Amino acid sequence: MDIQRNLLTISLLAISAILYFKWIDYSALEPVVTQSETQTVTSVPSVESQTNINYSTAQETNVPRIAQVIDIPNATEAQESKLITVTTDLVVATINTKGGVIERLELREHLAEIDNPNLGFALLKKESNETYIAEDGLTNSSKDAPNHFTQYEYSQTTYDIGSDNSVLVELTWTADNGITFVKSLTFTRDSYVVDINYRINNKSSSTWNGYLYGHFTRSIPENSGGGFGRLPSYTGGVYHFEGNRKKVDFDDMVEEDLNLNIEGGWVAMLQHYFVGAWIPGKGTYKYYTDVVDPHGQKNSDDYLYSIGFNTTEATSVFPGESGNVGTQVYLGPKEQSRLKVLEGDGIEDIALTVDYGF
Repeated sequence: MDIQRNLLTISLLAISAILYFKWIDYSALEPVVTQSETQTVTSVPSVESQTNINYSTAQETNVPRIAQVIDIPNATEAQESKLITVTTDLVVATINTKGGVIERLELREHLAEIDNPNLGFALLKKESNETYIAEDGLTNSSKDAPNHFTQYEYSQTTYDIGSDNSVLVELTWTADNGITFVKSLTFTRDSYVVDINYRINNKSSSTWNGYLYGHFTRSIPENSGGGFGRLPSYTGGVYHFEGNRKKVDFDDMVEEDLNLNIEGGWVAMLQHYFVGAWIPGKGTYKYYTDVVDPHGQKNSDDYLYSIGFNTTEATSVFPGESGNVGTQVYLGPKEQSRLKVLEGDGIEDIALTVDYGF
């Protein structure tokens, strides 16, 4: 009888512990927060609202594939590329001047090690054992558009938000035909949203046409987020389609490329507690996936998986004029209050990126 009683006690304790951890996860679901109850997050840049831009009905061009994402640069490239560090109240971001891509992002309020308060959890990273980076750029058939392999010029390598409300990083590239592109990344206080904008100054004699794209590229993480009392959480791609969240896991990406034209919405990469989401704004976009082995070997352990979007209508800038095109990317925790604010700004169902699993 004592043995049965002890077994029952142990079983009840185990069940209580599991329920407790599940309650901790569920408690992350916070009440809807209106825009007036919290700091306003910068609204999504609407493509239609940009000035001096015309849109053609031309079909989208091919987006540069991710095959060279972790290529080993030669000596010249290594000297040209620099890493820019941006520090805000919430994140420490690392931007590579090659492509102007965010290749590391530490979350300062989410520690990587409990006993090291100066080391935030690295949501984005580019390491020997794991790759997860955010890439974006412009593309066209004329090859006078900066993509995520373009080497930008820069003015400084360290930025700190200090007491300001935001910090702006500007990178510049000039095509052979004289068209100048200024890529800007804006980090805002108390926000995990990064505003990305391309200003096109067309000093050539021809109209410039190009397409905007953005995607996440990652390897399969070593840790899927499981633990005592918890099932491993979903890690993989997801996109918003007709009011629903559609998952695209790594196996799905291998079996078939995603290639859908979708009105508005968002496309994201999920992992335990955190999300990276491209928020392109109003318009019709092609959502796509891509899978490559950077070493040219058919080995699934080395695959890099990409999910993202590109515009289906070309941005056109006439000779002697300037124009802008941009997007936003959310890089942070699955905090319902912040995601609900984004929904209030017109990002439909972005809170659906939260996956409470079983």
